[in-house]
Amino acid sequence: MQSSLRPIHSLRGVWLSAMVFTGCVSLFAQGNSPQAPGVDNSAGKSPAIVPPVAVSVPSDPVKVRLDQVRTTPELVSEAKTQVKSGDTVGAARKLALANLSQADTAAWHLETTQRLMQVAGQLSREGNVRDTKTVVTESLRQLDQAASLAKTGKDSAGEARAHLAAGAIHDRFRGDPVAAIASYEAALRANPADAGAKEALERLKKSYANLLARGKKAQK
Repeated sequence: MQSSLRPIHSLRGVWLSAMVFTGCVSLFAQGNSPQAPGVDNSAGKSPAIVPPVAVSVPSDPVKVRLDQVRTTPELVSEAKTQVKSGDTVGAARKLALANLSQADTAAWHLETTQRLMQVAGQLSREGNVRDTKTVVTESLRQLDQAASLAKTGKDSAGEARAHLAAGAIHDRFRGDPVAAIASYEAALRANPADAGAKEALERLKKSYANLLARGKKAQK
């Protein structure tokens, strides 16, 4: 996940109503990914970054639906202040204090990412491109950890969700279809039955091929 971030002028309602990406806002209810203003979405609409799959909390009977993760305005504000001061990792730790999932698990990192993207949504609406980028980068780091932990725990569905979320971020917020395709392919390697990853990969490969074709035609 080393590609350069494209300017993000506004993530309309973005995250988590997206995350991840509550805008995260609904960013993550499958099939409801909104177009992010300022982001070229010519490749087509991405499926939900994180499918609304119930995540079991080992030590708690509670079920956490990632598309329903909400963070209090006060906590978002505190995290946003930390991000602006240059401590994005510290902001992630603060947000994680509200997590319902067991600490240091794949589900915990996925939930942290959801909260981070709520902060990213607010920053983007403020026109704060620089800090939005740092939060997106930290979100990808959290997803890397989620995928690694899920793989170690032989949780193929969890690993696929992490890669799928990363792919959506690369596609929609970093403008890097190559990295997005790699993430979607990783999701399918982890869980070949993941319909969301299949749909996203097929759509993006087709759109990327058309984009390359248009580019070659324009050069003639």
